Amino acid sequence: YPQLSCRSWVYNSSTVPNDSLTLLTRLNLVLSDPSQSYRMANLIPLFSIVAVRPMNEKSLLNACTNLDCDLISL
Repeated sequence: YPQLSCRSWVYNSSTVPNDSLTLLTRLNLVLSDPSQSYRMANLIPLFSIVAVRPMNEKSLLNACTNLDCDLISL
């Protein structure tokens, strides 16, 4: 499996047009092996939105019952 990492996004606050703009980050993951979901634990807190796409029934069940994700794509 590839090593997962997170890139930090840096922006200059002086370029933001107004204070009402909120910058969100999103993690999109394709899940095929539920036993590998423990690897996500370090990444989830780094993103505002976590989306998963389960590729089989076991991964879907794991996403619905165990994962702390915001979106599940079918």
